[in-house]
Amino acid sequence: THNGSVYMTLTGVNVDVNIREELGKVPLQILELIQENKNITVPELAERVDKTTRTIERHMVKLKEAGYLERIGSDKAGRWEIK
Repeated sequence: THNGSVYMTLTGVNVDVNIREELGKVPLQILELIQENKNITVPELAERVDKTTRTIERHMVKLKEAGYLERIGSDKAGRWEIK
């Protein structure tokens, strides 16, 4: 469990079943795409989910604050890590 919440496995990632209600559909799509490619960029994410880069950045801040996502390394050479 994560903070007492129930987990489910979705495409191999442990995702809090309440994430869709807490953060919406887009963050779940972001996590799925990061799982596929830990080096994916914000512009690539924006294109894949058909949202602006600013929208993706806002959702990623929420995911990081909620403890679902972490950036390892630099912006240019780093990668995303799903917790």
